[in-house]
Amino acid sequence: MLGLMRAFHRLVEEVWSSALPVVAAVSGVAYGGGFNLALATEPPPGSPTARAWPRR
Repeated sequence: MLGLMRAFHRLVEEVWSSALPVVAAVSGVAYGGGFNLALATEPPPGSPTARAWPRR
């Protein structure tokens, strides 16, 4: 398990330090590692139906 966590950390570091822009396509909710990976990418372009949180 520790090896998998280290490999994922290296992936996030590579995305974060990339000279090229990296955009994540997130469809739905991102938790844990998926959220960390999405944060390492460029801000995504918004769409007319995009929401930062669910409406109540």
